[in-house]
Amino acid sequence: RLSGLSHLLAVSGTHIVLAVFGLVRLIGALLVRLESLASRCDVGRVAAGIGVPLAWAYAEFAGAGGSVRRAALMATVVLCARAMARLPDGVRAFGLSLLAGSLIDPLAAFDVSFGLSAGATAGLLIGSRPLAQRLQRLPRPLCWAAAPVSATVSSSAFCLPWLTLLGPRFSLVGVAANVLAVPVGEMVSLPACLAHLLLAPFPAAERGVALLEIGRAHV
Repeated sequence: RLSGLSHLLAVSGTHIVLAVFGLVRLIGALLVRLESLASRCDVGRVAAGIGVPLAWAYAEFAGAGGSVRRAALMATVVLCARAMARLPDGVRAFGLSLLAGSLIDPLAAFDVSFGLSAGATAGLLIGSRPLAQRLQRLPRPLCWAAAPVSATVSSSAFCLPWLTLLGPRFSLVGVAANVLAVPVGEMVSLPACLAHLLLAPFPAAERGVALLEIGRAHV
């Protein structure tokens, strides 16, 4: 909390993108090798359709918290649009995910994880690109950090109302910390969590991965 990195412990849209959309790309790459299928249809649409149940399976596996449910809803809209040969729109997908989330759970607005996920996504959609364009005008090497800094600042700014409800402190050092911690944390946490699910027959390896995750959480 003091470092502004507590969000690394939550399952959110980043995990959905890496896990589910990564699998969709892999499925599409495998299906395109089936000439009989690829010659008759757009295998990308087929892969996107398969990705919808995968998104919800992953959401259930991750605990079905407010943030992961909202991310799964947004992923569903994007994948359904792709499966129907429509061009996905980020803002529309985000709006539909909020509408669907409130219809499924009328108390979703009082779910802290749902609110923080919605705030962070709104910040990325609205503020990240304009801010990155301004930061790219800075001299090197400062301009190299334009994308991660703009993403962190935008998402943090839109989460600020929720964060002030949770406590009186807001860590400015988190902006700098996230630039380094987010890519490193996600490269470690997501593969380790997914691998842990498959390592039950190997107790020593399972304990090792669990210790790695515990160490990352304490960091």
